[in-house]
Amino acid sequence: MKGLIVKINGKIEEFTYTGYYSLSNAVGGLIETIASARCPETELEYTLWGNEEGRMHAQANNPDFKNNYAAQRVTAYMTGTSIQGLLSQHGNFVVLGVNEGESVGLSDYLMETIKTLAVSPEEAKKHEDKYDEPFAHFRGFS
Repeated sequence: MKGLIVKINGKIEEFTYTGYYSLSNAVGGLIETIASARCPETELEYTLWGNEEGRMHAQANNPDFKNNYAAQRVTAYMTGTSIQGLLSQHGNFVVLGVNEGESVGLSDYLMETIKTLAVSPEEAKKHEDKYDEPFAHFRGFS
């Protein structure tokens, strides 16, 4: 089934999902959900998948896990969040549709819309060294 791969070089290309291993290979390891949304045109739910250990690989200066600015743009689109409010995202990511808990292909509308969020390799390079540490707020006890 068809989905999209969001690469660290800024490109967003078609991806063929054939099961867990194809997704794991695409993101370079263990998978985790980054964001989920519902398509405004078709009501199809869709998910952005990434590597659960991407931030750890980035800390170790693994060149395959640079910050992915195009993935940040996809996350901002999906969540309606400003890109400035997002943490860095590391490695390649995959977008797939979801129907009743099962991965399904993306609609043509989503394929075309998400592809517009790609950036040039030069723009991707400007953001590749960004690294944010996750943080927690302690608000005290009541």
